[in-house]
Amino acid sequence: MTTVFFLGATGYIGDAVLSALVKVHPTLSVTALGSFTDAHGLELVERHARAADVVVNAACSDDLALHSAILAGQRKRVEVDGKPRGALVHTSGGAMSLDPSRAGAYDLNGEIWNDSNPANVRALTTSMVHGQVDIPCVSILMLTHRCSKSDWSCVPSDVLTLGRRILQAGEEGYVETHVIFPGGILATERQRACYFGEGTNMLYLVDVNDLADLYLRVFDRVLTGADRDACPYERYYIGAVNALPFKAIMTAIGESLARRTLLEDGTPESIAVDQVPDPWVPSYPPQLWC
Repeated sequence: MTTVFFLGATGYIGDAVLSALVKVHPTLSVTALGSFTDAHGLELVERHARAADVVVNAACSDDLALHSAILAGQRKRVEVDGKPRGALVHTSGGAMSLDPSRAGAYDLNGEIWNDSNPANVRALTTSMVHGQVDIPCVSILMLTHRCSKSDWSCVPSDVLTLGRRILQAGEEGYVETHVIFPGGILATERQRACYFGEGTNMLYLVDVNDLADLYLRVFDRVLTGADRDACPYERYYIGAVNALPFKAIMTAIGESLARRTLLEDGTPESIAVDQVPDPWVPSYPPQLWC
């Protein structure tokens, strides 16, 4: 029986993925972790990662300590226990491929990041969003020849649609969950929906259930060993379905907030990037290619 250690089980993406996983693979032995706040949690992660055949990390994409604990457990599985190293399915994010331009305009000559082109994945650096954790999953492990045969990365673009949270002890039924698009928060703070410049910069989106299907496809490749002989740069899967101009997205958000009387006027306005203080600027990519 395949044993799975699943992190981020009560999160927006994790809920959808784990629900789909246990439905399609009911015989899996799954240990799921929701969240933790102390060093004891990292010890727990290392211990369960050491014991698992497959680790699925759908928790924070940027938690280097968490990722290090997973890798430490998997190394002990090999070096101390003498077992084959467990596979790791890591969650990154489409912000890896943000265009550095801040003009809010669509760039016809912009780089199109393609997960079927290993050269694009090799171009990732630790200076990119999520890079400090992603790079150990691909290039560093490739160069050191340690743990490089068993890593897969799923890279969601912006995720939307209501999810359904898995039951916790003492609960009945399902609870709807959703991710809050940062633009909605900023709109309520400014009392006006807004976009940058002309707002033609593109943002890629994926339905959370379509994203769960991507994880299932990757998980099946893990079980069958379909990608095991491929280099890590070829086991990097981007989840993106639709692309919309940022102005159109903020128009929909503004109208929705106005219907709920959270804004008096739902019509978005154009602003300059420097009008938005941190930490909102990183949440508003001028252009996202996936």
